[in-house]
Amino acid sequence: MSAGTVVAGNIGVAQRFEYTVIGPPVNEAARLTEQAKHRLGRVLAGDEALARAESETGVWQAADEIHLRGHAEPVLVYEPAHTAAASEPVL
Repeated sequence: MSAGTVVAGNIGVAQRFEYTVIGPPVNEAARLTEQAKHRLGRVLAGDEALARAESETGVWQAADEIHLRGHAEPVLVYEPAHTAAASEPVL
């Protein structure tokens, strides 16, 4: 799920604060970003993100089921419809 509830804020000691965001959606989004680097459109979205962006669903097309670290089952990913027709991996 690349959309959902996360925790954001400063962590660390006063001399070295670091702002971070943690949670399962952040992890999935990071893994989708890595996978997208090898796709023609350079962008992928998970089904939860698309479900939350109702008006956007028409411009996205199911692209592939991929295995993401931390997921037991393959994840269905989507890419913009204009790149789905030419979705050969970029090496």
